Amino acid sequence: MNKLYHLLPGLLACLLPLAASAQKNNPLSGRDTLVLVSERIETLPASAKPGFTLPKPDVTFDRRGIAFRPDSIAYQPEAKPFEILQAPVPKPLWEKLYNHHIMGGIGAFITPMFRGYFSNGRSTQKHILVLAEHFSTPNGHEDFASFARNRLSVAGKYLLPKVGLASHIHFDHNQYFSYNDTLVRRWQGDPAFMDQLQLERAIRQRFMRLEWQVGAYSLAAADKPYWRADGRLRVLGDRRGNQELQAALLGELAIPLSPSLRFSTDLELAYTGFDRPAEALPGAPDTQVLTQVTPMLSWSHKPFEVKAGVRFAYAGIGDSASVQVYPVLSGSWQLFPFLIPYVDISGRMQQYARWQALADNPWLDSRQVALPWSERLFAQAGVRSNWKRLRSDAAFFIRQAAGMPVFFSPDSAGTWYGQEVAPGHFLLLQERNFTAVGFQLQARAEWNTRAYTGLLVRYQSYSLDNIRHYFQVPNLTLTLDAGYTLARKLALRMAFNVYGERPMGIGTDGQITRKGAFADLNFQAEYLFSRRFSVFCQFNNLLNQEYYRWNGYLERPLDFRLGGTLSF
Repeated sequence: MNKLYHLLPGLLACLLPLAASAQKNNPLSGRDTLVLVSERIETLPASAKPGFTLPKPDVTFDRRGIAFRPDSIAYQPEAKPFEILQAPVPKPLWEKLYNHHIMGGIGAFITPMFRGYFSNGRSTQKHILVLAEHFSTPNGHEDFASFARNRLSVAGKYLLPKVGLASHIHFDHNQYFSYNDTLVRRWQGDPAFMDQLQLERAIRQRFMRLEWQVGAYSLAAADKPYWRADGRLRVLGDRRGNQELQAALLGELAIPLSPSLRFSTDLELAYTGFDRPAEALPGAPDTQVLTQVTPMLSWSHKPFEVKAGVRFAYAGIGDSASVQVYPVLSGSWQLFPFLIPYVDISGRMQQYARWQALADNPWLDSRQVALPWSERLFAQAGVRSNWKRLRSDAAFFIRQAAGMPVFFSPDSAGTWYGQEVAPGHFLLLQERNFTAVGFQLQARAEWNTRAYTGLLVRYQSYSLDNIRHYFQVPNLTLTLDAGYTLARKLALRMAFNVYGERPMGIGTDGQITRKGAFADLNFQAEYLFSRRFSVFCQFNNLLNQEYYRWNGYLERPLDFRLGGTLSF
């Protein structure tokens, strides 16, 4: 396991020539269209970031051509994902579809930025695509959170007469500049305090991730048995001496028993090995093994749908092991053609290693250990509707978990939760008895082919035992977004976000410090000069709010970006 990141160049050389492919729930789904998302706080693949985030996908394929959406903050996991109602997409501005797209631009704080998408076009048998991107902030802005991110994704598919082959590769190289490190602040007052090498180590936090997944799936008709099998490899290496290797087998099987009854099961088997730095916490396990199997029966007879099953989970962490059994139940009733009440009850063991922890918080202290956690119960009851141009989903939910990750950074150096830590470094605490109760409403209105509006309201209250609060996370989140396309050439987008008060840290007096509620307004315009070329401008944080996603890391004030897209 030593120096796993040295394996990355060789692995890339072996893997990149392979045709990567579109798989179920993979954003690189093999279609020929792309929606690009501008980002204030960078997001990562959904597969690496469990939990509930705002309806702001990193890459989707809902529209021909390229479009951008305004920024919004993606908070750490809160409640289990609902079926997010995506923004409706206007009809293509141009009928002709191009296979390759390039976006480039500069901005007040994001500069430069680049994203390229390359595809072999529509094909019933094979499809290959490549996505490359670079986003960075000038690291000279010591008062603001700074980062540099590079990503390369390759995906594709190849269809045989009865079987589809699928694979994808994601490679990330990210750097985050931690100017709030206590050592850095002391150096600024006394340059002789440490040499340039020590300063560089204190400022720069760098990590690389590689994910490769390959598999096969059946192409049988809907009334025939369906199967899927995948293998996945993930490698992580960071500048602080943490290396991680994860190998996983994933499987799915569905067998129709009758026109209305189906048996299905899925399998997840994952092994993770770690190589940790010398300063890692004593007793940190070197291995994790997670196995989950979920047999289930599904019955459908209009107007009812019912699913019932059980999930068996085994978690081996170092020398300890545990077995959990979770219910998996759901039901819906199409009460009216436009109204569907539903109920969902489930639980699962959540795989959680440094891979996922850095996806959630890149300023994580290098000594921290991430462990799998148990979502003992998630239950929701709600109503979905689809009436004329309006779609909505409203639900009450409760979530109970053991080992829920909570990120904490103090306002002053000291010993907190049994560890010495300074401002700017985050501890990864795992709450033994976490409960969240809340309500969510989503609504989307498509007024015509050119305009839409959307609403998301979420409120949650939290209860914790061994940690004082659910730090960094607000109780209330509200998002309003709208879009309008004028004369098939000018596309306008707006997003207005409101975030409630959040507990951020603990002050020198031992009291919890909080940040008040704030609003974030973003706007974007894109003008198409021709079928091949467009220009755009983005304005983020138009209200010039001072706010923090993470304690000690001030986000950027009002900023703008200018750029263009080329399709060919």
